Amino acid sequence: MKLFVVQTGITQLITRKYTLTHMAFIGTAFCLLLVMARMYYTGNTSYAFMVWNLFLGYVPFILSNAMARFTVLVQRWYLLLPILGLWLLFLPNAPYMITDLFHLEPFGPVPQWYDLFLLCSFAFTGVLVGYLSMAQVKSLLQQRFDAKLRGFNLPVIWACAAGVYIGRFLRWNSWDLFTRPLDVLGDMFGIIFHPAQYPGAWGFTLCMGGFMSILYYTAKKIPER
Repeated sequence: MKLFVVQTGITQLITRKYTLTHMAFIGTAFCLLLVMARMYYTGNTSYAFMVWNLFLGYVPFILSNAMARFTVLVQRWYLLLPILGLWLLFLPNAPYMITDLFHLEPFGPVPQWYDLFLLCSFAFTGVLVGYLSMAQVKSLLQQRFDAKLRGFNLPVIWACAAGVYIGRFLRWNSWDLFTRPLDVLGDMFGIIFHPAQYPGAWGFTLCMGGFMSILYYTAKKIPER
């Protein structure tokens, strides 16, 4: 009898229809497990910074859930505009973890394949959380303005790609726009108005934006098969 109950529970667990949000949480738990196991094995905190990066990747998801829970944030334009700006400001932190693959070392204290799985797990979870947040915000805006907003995804994705470059290579954080706005805006305007002087910025943004767009629309088509 006990064996039957255990087998039934396992079957229900395997066949349960998990949502993408559930999978994001499972991915997060897996990331934390990999980091803790690495810290325990090596005795150092080399990749502990990835936990902070993942938290930053969750900030737009937290904001979009707040918008869904407290509808006044969407219904009142003087609240909607600031929270949308804050959401867009933090959104690049989600796909930013793709570039953390730069930290992969060939001769570290653990096998290289382990660190590869660790970094890829964080990158995948970050992208998933970012796309979930983007879909949620789009849905909320569609309800708010009673429109389909077909042109919403691509501009947001490409803005994220530019944001990742600014964070990775110019080393600006999201909150630097509040603490050092003139410096951040100066770098951004330099890239926009003097593109010939920043070929790397435009090249990275094109590659990152193209990759994220292909990834997003591929994932979007999967349920249709």
